[in-house]
Amino acid sequence: MRRKMLRLLDTVIATRGVPPQVSAAPAITLSDVLNTLLRHAKVDDADLSARCTRCQRKTSLAACRIETGRRTTYACSGCGQMLLALAAAGDSGSAIDGYTLGGFKLCASVDIECRGGTLPKSLPGHGSG
Repeated sequence: MRRKMLRLLDTVIATRGVPPQVSAAPAITLSDVLNTLLRHAKVDDADLSARCTRCQRKTSLAACRIETGRRTTYACSGCGQMLLALAAAGDSGSAIDGYTLGGFKLCASVDIECRGGTLPKSLPGHGSG
């Protein structure tokens, strides 16, 4: 599973000309990581929300601009501010600061809310590590 996820993270797409919510390559999303950890719950990026510190817009992660590669990044759909980055914990090529969820590092500049619970932000900065 880890090898498959790293292979997916290695897939780099050209983001120029691609609409913000459309990805030509599969991405490991925060909801994928949470579903793996929770096992008996089903969470989608639409269930996860964040409030941008720059424009104060509250949005679901499903509505964010997502960029994939060795890391998955989410940016505010309103102003483009980086909200969070997700990368394989053991991948030195995409090392980010933050905390570990399963085999992934999460660097979030905002709290992530889900069904009454909160994943706290990991850094006071902008989440780009």
